[in-house]
Amino acid sequence: MTDIKRVGVLGCGLMGSGIAQVAAMAGYDTVVRDVAQPIWDKARGGIEKIWT
Repeated sequence: MTDIKRVGVLGCGLMGSGIAQVAAMAGYDTVVRDVAQPIWDKARGGIEKIWT
């Protein structure tokens, strides 16, 4: 089996941002994409709140 080196998440809604957060906190290089900038901004703000 191949080791996972990077996690990609498409969509930053509640579930997508949660998956991205858990992957990043587990130490994976995490890439997140969403089609709408306001959704990405909200997701990033929520994740940053937990990290600080």
